[in-house]
Amino acid sequence: MQKVAKQVGKEEFLRQINVGRKDFSKTDFQVSMNLKGLALKNLDMRDVSLIESKITGGALDGSYMRDAEFNRSALNGVKFEKTDLRGANFEDAEAKDALFKNSYLCNTYFNRTKLNGSDFDGAFLGGTYFLGADLRGVKNLEKAHMLGYAIFINAIVEKDVKEVIEQAMRNRKPMFIEL
Repeated sequence: MQKVAKQVGKEEFLRQINVGRKDFSKTDFQVSMNLKGLALKNLDMRDVSLIESKITGGALDGSYMRDAEFNRSALNGVKFEKTDLRGANFEDAEAKDALFKNSYLCNTYFNRTKLNGSDFDGAFLGGTYFLGADLRGVKNLEKAHMLGYAIFINAIVEKDVKEVIEQAMRNRKPMFIEL
């Protein structure tokens, strides 16, 4: 299914938030937005395009952001607590000190993403791709769900994080559907 993009600028986005709009699915945000101090909770932002955006601080907690595009975006310090980010793409993005607590990141792509200092406490990581991602200083990876089913290829990690990942992979159990 092809995206039907609706372009929205920062002022229009904030105006629509103020009047109570919650559905921004398939919207193309082509501007940088400083959301520091704003709590934008429980929004429907499926299939949004935030490519090359700058989102400083702010919170997108509880939002539905399946298949969102964050390629080449700056997302430092953004809170994605309890956010559905399944299938999202963070290729070449910078999400240092981001909070992914209790978020759904299954089948999400962190290709060459800078995730230094980000917190994955309670995040669901089954099928998440960390290809060349910088994971130095990440927090609570040992508390993530399905860590052993995430894919790590050429990820940059510290020794203690590497040990956590390796232990999770040793502990994984095969998943079969018995017929």
